[in-house]
Amino acid sequence: NNRINVRSAPSTSSNIVGSINPNTAISFDAWTHGTAVPDLWTNQPDRRWYRIAGTDNWVASAIVYGNAPGSER
Repeated sequence: NNRINVRSAPSTSSNIVGSINPNTAISFDAWTHGTAVPDLWTNQPDRRWYRIAGTDNWVASAIVYGNAPGSER
């Protein structure tokens, strides 16, 4: 199972509060820098994390296809 972890803060050490199936469309309403995660496509470290719209839960940018508006490195 390759579900994507949703975390309570932008860190791989933060609590996992849920998970999402791959290829699920998600809306984001904020982004910040947090723990670096290797990007699935480039294998380069990516410190950006995206907040799921309407929540205080976060997903690592490194596993998201595309960029949230204004979050380009």
